[in-house]
Amino acid sequence: MKKANIKTLENGKYIVYKRQKVKNNKETSSIKVILTPTILEIIERMSEFEQPIGEYLLPIVSRQ
Repeated sequence: MKKANIKTLENGKYIVYKRQKVKNNKETSSIKVILTPTILEIIERMSEFEQPIGEYLLPIVSRQ
C-alpha cells in the first residue's frame, strides 16, 4: 500500500485500494479500511523500525 491509498472520505480517513489481481475489473469495488488511532500508531512504529521505500506506507519485508 502506498501513501496515495490514504483518502479522506465522508467519515474520516481510510486506506482505499483494489487488489492487484482484480484492479482492472469494473465490477469489483475497492476495499476501504478506516484509519483508527491504533492503525496510525502501528504504521508510525513500523516506519520508525525500518524506513519505507518510496511512496509505500510500510517497509518491505524480506528474509534478510
